[in-house]
This record gives sequence, structure tokens and C-alpha cells, in this order.
Amino acid sequence: MYYSLRCKLKLKQEFIPQIDSLLNDADAEWSNITDIESIKDYSTDSRSSFIPFGVLAYSPDNWDDEPWRNEIEDDIWTFQCSVKTSSTIRSFFKNVVPVISEKSLHIEYFYEENDFADLYELRDGAVVATGEKIKYGYKDEDPWRLVQIE
Repeated sequence: MYYSLRCKLKLKQEFIPQIDSLLNDADAEWSNITDIESIKDYSTDSRSSFIPFGVLAYSPDNWDDEPWRNEIEDDIWTFQCSVKTSSTIRSFFKNVVPVISEKSLHIEYFYEENDFADLYELRDGAVVATGEKIKYGYKDEDPWRLVQIE
């Protein structure tokens, strides 16, 4: 099973160089970009490098049509990726996002067997579900609240 993630995170100033290094330095990994314990904990996950570098797999078709480049622009880190385990994404939410992010602009979590993605946000130092969903697929009668992506 695959889980896909789309993020737009406003980075804290002190983490911009580390994330930039992760994106642009072939030797950089989560384990060596910082000494912060929670990020080091995340780096022990065997699939930690899949965020943000995992190739999209079984994600909504329009994610390929609207690629979110893995980049930092105006202090906003934008990326999308897929991972084989939900535990990797949960660990990223718990151990990385609150540490490196000033705020979240968009966090979308999609499981391949669903026709919707769940939205999350950084609130009070934790990534929490908003209760909103983005519907994908062809079931127009589904009651999910549709959300426009900025």
C-alpha cells in the first residue's frame, strides 16, 4: 500500500539552510542536517528519505498534472511524495514538521485505496487533522467537503 503526501510549509528561518542542504547536497540526509533529537529520531525510520524524495505512486492522477516541485521559494518548502508506510508520515508529522515549520500552508495525506485525501494543519505545535477532505475519483454523490488548493 502507498500513502502520498503534499506539503507547503513556511519554514523557520533557522531551518532553511538545513532543508536546502537536504534538497541540494547529495550527501545530506535527515540524520546529518541537524542535531535536533526529534529529527534524528525521524531519521531512524527506514523510509525517512522517501520524504521528500519518494516517487509518486498510486496518487491522484492530477498530482502528476500539477507537479509540486521539491523546492524552497520565499521560505516556503513545497513537495509531494509517496511512501509505503503510514508510520513514516506520522513520524514526519510528529518529529519534523513542528520543529522546522513556522506554519503550514497545505498538508494533504492520501491513501491509495481512498477516493479522498485528508487535510492537516500545524496548530499549537502539532500536526492535526482539520476534518476537511479533498475528493478525488468519480463518486459525485459523496458528501465530502471539497477544498480548493491554493
